[in-house]
Amino acid sequence: CVPPQIPGATSISEGSRCLWMSPNRYLIKTEKPSLFYQLFNKGLMVTDITSGRTILRISGKRGRNIIAKRCPLDLGMHSLQPGQCAQSLIGSINVFFDVMDEETIEVLVARSFSLNLWHWLKGAVDEFD
Repeated sequence: CVPPQIPGATSISEGSRCLWMSPNRYLIKTEKPSLFYQLFNKGLMVTDITSGRTILRISGKRGRNIIAKRCPLDLGMHSLQPGQCAQSLIGSINVFFDVMDEETIEVLVARSFSLNLWHWLKGAVDEFD
């Protein structure tokens, strides 16, 4: 997984996604534990945060509108496109967005806040029905 050099970009290789978080700091999503050992053996500092985050996948034509109800970040397709990522808030909960395609965003949230976010999202979806 080659780290992206452009702020807010993601790179994809061999089934792994590398997301730019800040200069020299990346979040890697993979199902290959061996990747972490490979990176560590190249002299990189690697921290496994697998059990610390929950990923909620929001998909559908109204997905961005639902998130936008409580998120200050511009989630429009002109601002946040597939292959990009960004950090923001939903309400008062710190989240990290990974835009998978035009209608799918993965929301990474600290596990301790995931249930609160889930309940808020469920309520926001109900308002659209």
